[in-house]
Amino acid sequence: MLKLKSFVYESLAYSNYANDPIEEKFYEPPIDADMLLDLMDSMDDKLIDDITLQFISSGFGVLL
Repeated sequence: MLKLKSFVYESLAYSNYANDPIEEKFYEPPIDADMLLDLMDSMDDKLIDDITLQFISSGFGVLL
């Protein structure tokens, strides 16, 4: 591997499988990043853990 020029890893985490059909394009995030951070700051850890568990068990968070 001394002459390795690049390593490319393709992950399913980048496919937006909730959309049908999946297209090769950038999808708009469902929430603004700053708004999400403000929302997280306003919640206690228990609530965040509960929401995370529900999100993962719904199938949408399995690739996170």
